[in-house]
Amino acid sequence: MSILVDLNGTIAVEGKPVQTTIDYLKTVTEDIYVISGSTEHNRKNYEYLLDLFGIKHVELILSQEDQQSDLDYKLRMAKTIPNLTLAIDNNKKVVAMYRSAGINAIFPGDVREYQDGVLG
Repeated sequence: MSILVDLNGTIAVEGKPVQTTIDYLKTVTEDIYVISGSTEHNRKNYEYLLDLFGIKHVELILSQEDQQSDLDYKLRMAKTIPNLTLAIDNNKKVVAMYRSAGINAIFPGDVREYQDGVLG
């Protein structure tokens, strides 16, 4: 089982932690894949943030080109993740796109309800 979680705006906002997301990710047993539309140029900074926040992840998915405006990029990458059971993203269009593709997707603000079994 795997979870795909967006980095910018979902795990961190301007380098500051989104605590509900981080707290949830620290409790899961699923493989965590972190994604950003940003480029490989940011890898070192993002890996530092993930380590700082204690997020153990299988892979940090970044692009060779800026994909911030390409919503389909995240869907293309999601389809490569084995046994994907959940995606977490702060972008309404991305969550809607995941859901229309049959991927269970939630917003960071819904993490607690999802964890409690209210959403799912």
